[in-house]
Amino acid sequence: MDNDTRHPAATATPLVLAPARQTAAAAAAPATLYPPAGTGSRAAFAHCYQQQLTPVIRFIMRNGASPHEAADIAQSTFVLAYEAWDAIEHAPAWLRRVAYRQLLKVRRAKEHPCAVLPDLPGGGCPMAAVELGGHEARVYEALS
Repeated sequence: MDNDTRHPAATATPLVLAPARQTAAAAAAPATLYPPAGTGSRAAFAHCYQQQLTPVIRFIMRNGASPHEAADIAQSTFVLAYEAWDAIEHAPAWLRRVAYRQLLKVRRAKEHPCAVLPDLPGGGCPMAAVELGGHEARVYEALS
């Protein structure tokens, strides 16, 4: 009798998993894969831009940005992505991480209104420069 002390699972043949069945919707969906970011090609970046712009905007909006803010943040994110395209390994994750950081910068940069405006010496009300004087009002009335 052979005195084999190995665990029975170690001597068993490995299981071969059958590929998962695709649903009809998944099989009909267009492929969202694009050439790897490290290729440096403009075509790869353009394809990534087309595939990822809408998901990045939606991601930013889900994190509290308005649609206009989200579009601006997405554009600035893709500008940064274009500059670093050769170093990006997984573009969708990189884009979301950078977009979120851009959103945080925008939130920090927003001006918070003061409760009380300070009195500044000198100067007049800016409306005085826009309002018509009595003489000017009569001239405009006569011209109309």
